[in-house]
Amino acid sequence: MNRRRLVAIARKEWIQIIREPRTLAIVFALPVVLLLLYGYGMNLDLKKVRMGLVDRDNSPSSRDLVAALTQTGYFRIERLLSEPAEAEEVFYHRWCSAVIVIPRGFHRDLSARRTAQVQILLDGTDPTTTGVAQGYFEGVIRASNARLRREAALRAGLPESLTTPPFEVRTWVLYNPSLSSTQYIVPGLIALILSILAALLTSSTVVRERERGTFEALAASPVRPAEIMLGKLIPYVGIAAGDVILALLTGAVLFHVIPKGSLVLLFLLSTLFVLAVLGVGLMFSSITRTQQVASLLTFTTTVLPTFLLSGFVFPVRNMPFVLQCVSKLIPTSHYLIIIRGIVLKGVGIAELWPQTLALAAYAAVVVAIAARAFRKSL
Repeated sequence: MNRRRLVAIARKEWIQIIREPRTLAIVFALPVVLLLLYGYGMNLDLKKVRMGLVDRDNSPSSRDLVAALTQTGYFRIERLLSEPAEAEEVFYHRWCSAVIVIPRGFHRDLSARRTAQVQILLDGTDPTTTGVAQGYFEGVIRASNARLRREAALRAGLPESLTTPPFEVRTWVLYNPSLSSTQYIVPGLIALILSILAALLTSSTVVRERERGTFEALAASPVRPAEIMLGKLIPYVGIAAGDVILALLTGAVLFHVIPKGSLVLLFLLSTLFVLAVLGVGLMFSSITRTQQVASLLTFTTTVLPTFLLSGFVFPVRNMPFVLQCVSKLIPTSHYLIIIRGIVLKGVGIAELWPQTLALAAYAAVVVAIAARAFRKSL
């Protein structure tokens, strides 16, 4: 491979890029805008869930339970209801997402050291929110129930040793102690944004030569197809590397998502990832005849699979076996493991070498396909 020819192609491509400053501005502004939009908009943490209350007991114990629920910040009392049957109307008009029913005798059962029952009615139209809310409800109610029963037993004169539970469970959450969904979502957003942006960057590089009438001169030159492909990739790798730095800085400054692992390793593997995705756009640019078709194919094959099958939204392990195999062919699925591992856990290359090899192999294959397609079109 001739170095001078490679540099000449890269220089030619860079001149074409800087002749379109508005496009270059969009390339660097888009990651920040998308991170702001989705980083603040996508949040799986439940806060201030609107709750209806049916308190038939109206006792100090029932009021303590309601206070325990509202003090967590997860729930707020939106409506006071008189009957559980009113929950259907409340859910129908979307006034509340949950209704808690405290029956008569709740305080009496606690005082008599009997099992006290509480009914929780949930709106199932949003299964994800309902499932998370149910977990919050059960956790708060279990803790409150145990505390209230212990206090009632002590008031009845029982020794403290009899009111102490036989064992105690202590939970310690590693890597994300606050269970903040932002810490999990932002690295995934960075992967998603980089994959879309990088693929679209190179989706028009070769086909643009055809539309502008300069393709014949490029094809007739002594430059080899592989040199043309690599020469066109070099400027975009530099631009994408700048986007990587910008996205990581935005995540750290605005969302406080600071990598726990090596920044150098994260940057190098991120650059390898964007090289693989840039190759996808270059490949479609080599096999199509118009920029519109190239952009459409690139967008369809990167956005939808990345969003649905990479593990960004849905866990790969929960997919059918065939789709799990398909997800292995998506470079973002490997990069998600890399970026979340380095950012959240601080892992090193010893744990990430399978994903690194997969990205390197993917980059080599797509660039080779692009070069092969270009040679056939001469």
